[in-house]
Amino acid sequence: MSACSGNKHNDKHEEEVSSEKESIAASDAKSKYSSEKLDSLALYAWGDVKFGISQKEAKRSEIFKGGDKYDNSLSSDFDYDLALGRGMGLNGLLHIWGDFIGKGYSSLEQIRLTVGCSDFDNFLSDVTTIIDRFKDIYGEPSFVTGEDMTAYNLGDKKIDAISWSFNSPHNGTKYIFGTIVGSDYSHYEFEITISNSKFKKNPTKVDLEEEKQRKENERKAIKNAF
Repeated sequence: MSACSGNKHNDKHEEEVSSEKESIAASDAKSKYSSEKLDSLALYAWGDVKFGISQKEAKRSEIFKGGDKYDNSLSSDFDYDLALGRGMGLNGLLHIWGDFIGKGYSSLEQIRLTVGCSDFDNFLSDVTTIIDRFKDIYGEPSFVTGEDMTAYNLGDKKIDAISWSFNSPHNGTKYIFGTIVGSDYSHYEFEITISNSKFKKNPTKVDLEEEKQRKENERKAIKNAF
């Protein structure tokens, strides 16, 4: 009983420490950016793509021009992915997806960046590189689950990794969440999702199941691209 009680105390202490860190990070972000800058950060997803634009509009953007369409999603063009990945110094393949909601997929809900690699050491290097890239843009994250990326047990698919959030006066809260999405020990993948509370829907059970299947299909597609 005492051991159980001790664990509960430790868990509560860790939650309090984590909450305190998140509050400090949020305060730092607010002091770093003006209201206008927060609006800009919350409105833009990635590159020249804004939250809320239609699938048709997004297809004309630099990112998705020449890419493929998958019902409620757009994928970036392979040549664009290759150029961007090389420019960032990545070992594996970077790929960008746009997910849309609404009638006729009239509103961009989120942007997802996936970084896939078949070699574990190269994968860890790519994760560090892309996180550093986001730090350059958005500053220190609001939350980090661990300093040493090698501590993650990919076999158990421990997924929480790193996140940022920015409260905008007019355009909702922008969330950036990076996660290791798993491994079959022949292909490793890291995903960063950029979303906005103003353009978010609550998923149904069907949505969640479809999302699971879609991610599996995308994983196989990226793996076969190597």
